[in-house]
Amino acid sequence: MDREELIAAIESGRVTPEHLRDVFDEKAGLGEGSKLRALAQAIKTDPESTRPFFERLDADRLATAIDGDQLEPPLISLAVRALPISRRLDDAALRHPRTPTPALLMVVERAEESQLTHLLRDELRLVLSPELARTLSRSPRLSEEQRSKLAELVRKLDTEEDLQVREGLRPENMSLEDRKLMLRERNYGAADDGEAPKHRESIYIKLQKMTAAEKALLAIHGNREARMLLVRDPNRLVAKAVIRSPRLTERDIESIAQIRDVDEEILRMIASSRRWMRKYSIAKKLALNPRTPAAIALKLLERLSNTDIRLASRDHNLAEVVRKAALRIAKRRGLR
Repeated sequence: MDREELIAAIESGRVTPEHLRDVFDEKAGLGEGSKLRALAQAIKTDPESTRPFFERLDADRLATAIDGDQLEPPLISLAVRALPISRRLDDAALRHPRTPTPALLMVVERAEESQLTHLLRDELRLVLSPELARTLSRSPRLSEEQRSKLAELVRKLDTEEDLQVREGLRPENMSLEDRKLMLRERNYGAADDGEAPKHRESIYIKLQKMTAAEKALLAIHGNREARMLLVRDPNRLVAKAVIRSPRLTERDIESIAQIRDVDEEILRMIASSRRWMRKYSIAKKLALNPRTPAAIALKLLERLSNTDIRLASRDHNLAEVVRKAALRIAKRRGLR
C-alpha cells in the first residue's frame, strides 16, 4: 500500500496486522502518532503479531506528539503500557491534562519525586481522580509534608460515597476547552455563605455561561447559593454532584427535600441515605413533597406526627395513593 492508502486505512480504522510492515516502512514516511494508531487497530485482531512493531516506535517522538496534543487519551494509555519505560514519555503523560487515570497510576508507581511535582500542583486532577490522590499519598518518594497534604485531601474525598459522580468529569473524558474553563473559574463560590464579593457577576449569568462539566465541579465545591441553583439543573450529573458535595449540610438537604421541580433521582438519593433520614424534618419534607416517588413517600408516612399526617391526608397536591394512605393512618390514629 502506498502512503495515501495507508493514511486512508488508518483514518477509517481498517488497519490489520498484515498492513503493519507497510505502515512501518520508512518509505511511507508516517509519523509516530499514525504508527501508534495503526497498532491500536491491529492489536484488536492479533495482539501477538503487533509486539515486534511496538519495539520499533520512538518514545521521544511519541512524547513530542503528546506534548503537542496530537494523541487521543486512549493512545496515550497504549503508549505508556506497551512501550519500554521512557522517562521522556512518562514526563509527557504526567503533564498532559487528559492522560487517563489508569495510565497515570502506572506512571506514578515508577516515577521519581521530581516527575511528580506537576501532579502535586494539579488539584483539579486529584479531586476528580481520588484513586490517583490515594496512590500518590502512599508514595515513599514524596516528602512527609507532601504526603500529609495528600492524606488530608483523600480523607475529604472519602466522605463521598458515590465516586461515579466524578466519572463524567475525569480529565480524559473532558474536552480541553471544558478543562480550561474549570481551571479559569474553579475558585468561584468557594467561600460558603460569606459576604459576596463586590461587583461580582451575577451567579445566574455565570451559570448560563458554564458547561455541564464546569457546573458539576462548582456543585461539588461551590457555596450554598450555587448548590441550591445547581440541584435543579436539567443535567442529572450536575444535580447529583450537589448531593455528593462534601460541603453539603443538613440545612441544604432540608431545603432540597421540599423542592418541587427537582429531579426524582435526587430525592431518591436523599431517601437512601441513613445519615439524612435520621432527621425527622428531612423525612417529613420528603413525605410531603409531591415530587417524591410514591413508594418512598408511603414508607415515610408512618413516621409523621399526628399534625403532619393530618396535613398529608388533606393535601390534594400529593399523589392520590399517598393522600389516601395518609387518610387511613389518620383514621387509625383517631384523628379528625
